[in-house]
Amino acid sequence: WATALDDIAEDRGIGAGQLRTVLESGPKTAEDALELKLIDKLGWPEDAQEAAEERAGSDEAEMIDLAAYVSPAKYDSKAPLIAVIGGEGAIVTGGATSNSPFADPPAFASDVVARAILDAAEDEDVKAIVFRVDSPGGSPTASDQIWRAVERAQEAGKPVVVSMGSLAASGGYYVSTGADAILANRATLTGSIGIFGGKLALDGTFNKIGVTFDTVTVGGDFASAWGTAPFTETQEAEVKASLKRGYDRFLAHVGEGRGMTYDQVHEVARGRVWTGEAAKEQGLVDELGTFMDAIEKAKELAGIEADKKPRLAFYPYRKTGFEAIEDLFGVSAETARAAAVISTLAGDERTQALLEELATVEAMNSGQAMAIGPRIRER
Repeated sequence: WATALDDIAEDRGIGAGQLRTVLESGPKTAEDALELKLIDKLGWPEDAQEAAEERAGSDEAEMIDLAAYVSPAKYDSKAPLIAVIGGEGAIVTGGATSNSPFADPPAFASDVVARAILDAAEDEDVKAIVFRVDSPGGSPTASDQIWRAVERAQEAGKPVVVSMGSLAASGGYYVSTGADAILANRATLTGSIGIFGGKLALDGTFNKIGVTFDTVTVGGDFASAWGTAPFTETQEAEVKASLKRGYDRFLAHVGEGRGMTYDQVHEVARGRVWTGEAAKEQGLVDELGTFMDAIEKAKELAGIEADKKPRLAFYPYRKTGFEAIEDLFGVSAETARAAAVISTLAGDERTQALLEELATVEAMNSGQAMAIGPRIRER
């Protein structure tokens, strides 16, 4: 909040304290916002367009559609290549549950992300890797696997730059700590260097409603550690020892990556969360910057000339909807794309109906039982 206030206050030429008072006093009408210098002018969309053209400062300036602006840029095929690895969400072991382009994006799956990093490292055309991390953490085992993949990429001669999103905490910091450079936004939440574990001992709760559990185990005292009963002294000691080993390993990775001693890391660790700005002061990140700043840093570390515009290759690769049609029905992606365009132009809803069914068809092809309601369409 303080970071946002400072940025807005600087942009609007208002004192941060005054701005805080204004914003915390409730919503404002457009007229009030103008008087309080929160906006510059009242007007209509065409007024905004005229203002944009004036700011362009050229008679040749013209408005373009957003779709045209965000269309894929044309890069020089000989331009240096930088790989961008995406890591978003909770860090889990294993692979994605589905490669379907119609399914929700997979979690931060260790097999998928580690493989993407290694694929980029093995590509001779890739000069550097930017690892975009936006994660609250997750499995220590999965985090360790991804950390090792980063190390192997560096061993292959590829500099790795981490670009932190809004959150890169605990396991999200673990996977970042070995990078050649770490960039965070001022308001990024990072750190949270620590490990926790345990269980809910619910025996007493269940006993109050007359529910009891009888457990038969073999293999010693620890075999029953994860039931509903409280830990025994031996079980609790073993769990604490395991957590301490994991914590020490975490701190060792941070110390190695950041050039800090165990005690120095422990001083800023202990599960505490830092903003990007505070993390830089503590030595946990190298620079404050955006994703594009991370690209520039990767260029610098890879020895790419500053005026060279690199190509970006995004990993892990996910198929487009049209490529999914090709896989499912043997129709080329080009044909599917053309059919969709023709359908749009002709106002034919049948192709759109087909596209809506693709996720269902793919799920059926997986061999799993499905519970799907009837489709009702107007004719």
